[in-house]
Amino acid sequence: MFSAPLVKAIGLIAQQYPYTYLDLQHSRPDVSFPDTPTMELLALYGVYPVTSVEVPAHDPKTHRPLEGMPVHVDGTWLQTWSLRPTTQDEIDAGVKSEKFEALRAELASTRPQQSVPALVARIEKLEQYLGLKPVP
Repeated sequence: MFSAPLVKAIGLIAQQYPYTYLDLQHSRPDVSFPDTPTMELLALYGVYPVTSVEVPAHDPKTHRPLEGMPVHVDGTWLQTWSLRPTTQDEIDAGVKSEKFEALRAELASTRPQQSVPALVARIEKLEQYLGLKPVP
């Protein structure tokens, strides 16, 4: 099965992305396609491979990448990216995730020889953080 990222285009204008070989097969049930198409066959139906482009450098705490429609440059379809500001909900979720990971690491570092009360205290702290128990 063909799995490279594809774009469906009319001329030099991207119409659908992402597009798959399966999408092409479903759009043309009257055609018997091979398991692995050639680039020439895909081009007959206006379908082209997309060359991956690195996500632009950014601070993940302040921006999120968004993949756009591919563009045709010098005979090649290229992936495009833009950046959008991080929402407050995403910032809050990131802070919670960092706290959770710190608590998880702390809990994982609990040694078997530690006392049961110390282990219970750590579990209660984690449950409070997760909102499973009220904070005293």
